[in-house]
Amino acid sequence: MKRENISKAVGNINTKYIVEAENYSSVKKVFSIKTFFIKAPVAACLILCLLVGTVAYAAYGAYQWSSSILFEDGTKVEIVENAFFKNIPESAPKTERTEDNIGTITMTHDEVEKVLGFNILNYENATSDTIGYTTYQNDEGTIGRIDLWRANFLKISETKYMTLHISMLNKGADKGYVSAFEEGTDAAGGKVLENIVLNNSLNTKIIVYKSGSHDNKISMTFVCDDILYQFGGYDFTESEMISVIEQMK
Repeated sequence: MKRENISKAVGNINTKYIVEAENYSSVKKVFSIKTFFIKAPVAACLILCLLVGTVAYAAYGAYQWSSSILFEDGTKVEIVENAFFKNIPESAPKTERTEDNIGTITMTHDEVEKVLGFNILNYENATSDTIGYTTYQNDEGTIGRIDLWRANFLKISETKYMTLHISMLNKGADKGYVSAFEEGTDAAGGKVLENIVLNNSLNTKIIVYKSGSHDNKISMTFVCDDILYQFGGYDFTESEMISVIEQMK
């Protein structure tokens, strides 16, 4: 074969492979672009779902609290697992403890409900309507927790009477207040579980227990409408206290 013919043949072969290489590259580019347009929305959807799930989970946790009681034998009983924070109005009065003031405002039951804007369980035959109202502020100055104390809730005699302590957490409560509820607000030692009573009228469970502080005292606690109620009954029987609680509304 002549030299010029060989050169032409080699040139044709090289041109053929160059064209094929260019065609392959074009196909690969088209395939990559199509793959990108297919995979990108899928990846975006997955990322969006993860973000939404994370935000939803965080919001879910941010608006709920739990509370339990740890007994002397190591038994831990949940009072409530998923209670919501109350929406306490910004106009609700704040109290402050000073050297000359214990930081408590005296109100009636109706006055408390008026400033809070929601129902608090009450007993029609209560001995006294006097309630001690105390607030605990967050670091930013807003209300984080409110306690209501009824020392003379029900008095039968000098030795037979019931006290009532009511607590609630406001939306945005500082972590310290939430942790205190989780760990249990009754600091008495020697607590012994007596009973767990399911109450249909209030749609809750009542934890009945005794503590080492008083031999003649029965304590009962439960959560109703995201509010924690704690009763102390001195010389009361369990059935007598349950009867009073069932009549509350």
